Amino acid sequence: MNPPRLRLLPPLLYFPLLRHLIFIALVLPSWLQPVVRAQGQPAPAPKHTLILSASSRAAYGLRHDLEFLRLQLQRIDTHVASMPLSEEARDDLAAATHLVVFCPEPNPSFPSNLLQQLRETRRPVLWVGYGVGEARIPCPVAEGMEPVPAAGGPAALVTYRGREWGVDESDWIPIQCRPAAGERPRAEANIASAPALSNGLGARGGRPLITVLRGAVQTESPLLLSWQSGSVTVFSAVPRPGLLGFLFSDVLLDFFEITNAATARVALRIDDYEAGSDHYEFQTKVDLLAARGVPFLLSVAPSWRLSPTGAVMTLDEAPEYVESLRQAQARGGRLLVRGCVREPGEGPEFWNGELDRPNPESPERIREQLHQAVGLMLKHGLLPVGWQTPHDAASRSVYREVAQVFSMAMERPQLSDLSGRETALLSAIVRDRDGREIIPENLGFVLATERGTNGLAGLRRRVEMLSQLRDTIAGAYFHAYLPQDQLLELLGALEAVKKPFLDVLKLDQWVHVPGRLLLTGRAEHRVQLAGGIVQWRAFDRTGQELQSEQVSLPPGERLLQRKGRGDYELYEFKEGTQP
Repeated sequence: MNPPRLRLLPPLLYFPLLRHLIFIALVLPSWLQPVVRAQGQPAPAPKHTLILSASSRAAYGLRHDLEFLRLQLQRIDTHVASMPLSEEARDDLAAATHLVVFCPEPNPSFPSNLLQQLRETRRPVLWVGYGVGEARIPCPVAEGMEPVPAAGGPAALVTYRGREWGVDESDWIPIQCRPAAGERPRAEANIASAPALSNGLGARGGRPLITVLRGAVQTESPLLLSWQSGSVTVFSAVPRPGLLGFLFSDVLLDFFEITNAATARVALRIDDYEAGSDHYEFQTKVDLLAARGVPFLLSVAPSWRLSPTGAVMTLDEAPEYVESLRQAQARGGRLLVRGCVREPGEGPEFWNGELDRPNPESPERIREQLHQAVGLMLKHGLLPVGWQTPHDAASRSVYREVAQVFSMAMERPQLSDLSGRETALLSAIVRDRDGREIIPENLGFVLATERGTNGLAGLRRRVEMLSQLRDTIAGAYFHAYLPQDQLLELLGALEAVKKPFLDVLKLDQWVHVPGRLLLTGRAEHRVQLAGGIVQWRAFDRTGQELQSEQVSLPPGERLLQRKGRGDYELYEFKEGTQP
């Protein structure tokens, strides 16, 4: 029996088939290409940080020190979890790669078995706050160290990384090396240059990190604020918002052994530009920034409520405002959505300022407003890159909804639902518990009454400090209604440190509302497709469309990625539901 013969198609029939195969080979990989690691390149080991906390917030107060500590730790690419000191922690200790013992108040209570486990662990340990040097709490490197009650009071001047730093009278817990038997204390101005500390710290090869040079009370022996010995780092202060908190954030880079930290940068945000503003005057400020090559963030409220009628106006009713925003976008402005509906009288949109509690709006209503706000921006060719919470006041549920739409914000995030007066003053880009990337606003703003060289003295001091630390962002904001000469003064203060301005278009950010995904940098985001035509469009920074493509994809979850065309890329599709 003869084997079956392969029948060939007529040559002309191959051309349509070949055309389809070429389309699949060339087009689909650019849409569906997964993130692939080079062969043989090991994936970085994930970091898992466990905080063992003596308390979640200050007793008889509204401070939420634990939440602020979590945010500071999230400047590192690490998963952060926390648990009380009183719980059995053996299994959690074994799962963590880094341990943080956090004692924000005096006289913390420690289970004896936990202290024994800490002494036996081989993981890096960061001890923050109180308890160090107390006989009843044997910190792993407390031998040879003791508190100095007589030196209580705020620290004013410290040494760190070979420099002297003014820290604005910061609170701390004074610690000193206990002299060896028969040895007199030595008066040292700078422990960092005193190699003769053979007792206590120096005997174990440790090194001082932060030393107090001037405080409320002076002692004969050097006073330590932070030191490192082996795998243990101690920071004998509660790193609350302020200049000392900036130094603590830098110490974290050494604790996590980060060796490739980026250089410091500065950032500028323009606020309070509205439909009723003087558009010509605003454009002169935009021209000034463009002439100096300064990229800036620009806060935009897509809707606003009129007073006293309460009527809501939108970008649809303000063509001159929209055109001015487009020009600012073309000249270096990176747009932030500042809330959904700007309230009259500058009141917080998502927070009751009088009662100091969240507004009673449902998550569904917040979600609907966010989608409408982004839709209004895109409708008018305005391409937002992130979010700004009005007055930095919002509840945890609002932040959760915002994180579903925006991957980035520039603000001071509120730390808890207990009070809108407690926000995080950060020094570097961090991720919050909802996954948002927070660009810090830490320099404040220029007051309308500040004129001349003395008006910006405090801001200059702070930007100088941040510029000397690693991978920091010194972020300021400027009210659009102030005169141009004050903007020039602010620019002079920011440019004096000779650090690059942050351009958020180079960051990997996404904005996602139903049926639309806007990407910048090298961003990617998973979406649930209903199936059918997916439209891809690329825009330059002016909002001008450069290129567009269409492809038909089946339903299911897809990872949509930047292709690297233009400055913004927008996917439009039919949104599906989770299976």
